[in-house]
Amino acid sequence: MAGSTLLFDNAFIVSLKQLSCSERFPWYILAATALSACNFPHEIPAIYRYALEHDARDQASQLVLTHKMREALFKGSLLGGLPKGINALRAIKNALPDHLHEDPSPRVKEKLSSSQIEERGKEFFNRTYGKVAERILKNITSSYKDLGDAAIKTIYGSVMSNVQILSPRETSLVMIATLIPLDVPPQLRGHLKGGLNNGATMEEIRAARAISMAVCQKCGVKWRGEVSNL
Repeated sequence: MAGSTLLFDNAFIVSLKQLSCSERFPWYILAATALSACNFPHEIPAIYRYALEHDARDQASQLVLTHKMREALFKGSLLGGLPKGINALRAIKNALPDHLHEDPSPRVKEKLSSSQIEERGKEFFNRTYGKVAERILKNITSSYKDLGDAAIKTIYGSVMSNVQILSPRETSLVMIATLIPLDVPPQLRGHLKGGLNNGATMEEIRAARAISMAVCQKCGVKWRGEVSNL
């Protein structure tokens, strides 16, 4: 795990926010998920505290921001690594101000059958990957059948397609920000296009990419080649 010396001061955090493409762009969840994937969970509370102070007007909006931050780290952990997600979510839990301590899972329990969740996962997967969805799922399943089943039923069915807290657009942006530190060009290319399919604009996708890359560079991440772009 990366050392505990803090790299992210207010000036750098401001520079991340300035990469946003609009005033309400969720820059903080993208910075946090990139940090989790980089394995720098100890930097996440600084992002969280800054966003609470500057991007939330009152306690209600602070609670929404907190829910989004935690949900983004949860969703990102299924791509960036569960142990990293555990450490990132623990860092957020320890940084919660007293007035925002609440149930650790803000999701409402869904009254859906396993087959309904699987179908929802297929729909989200197909919308994300568009015309190449069938080929991608076939490639995954041919490599290891249980991986394909888990992708549809669990990753996309139970988690990614649950949009109670993060919209499909926000979920796609989180996936992009998480994949950039992992240096996986084929998957990143698919999700850059998937962001468009899930309602993000070109400007939002480029902003998510820029924020994640800035975080990666600060954390010392090196890529073997060019980072995919639209």
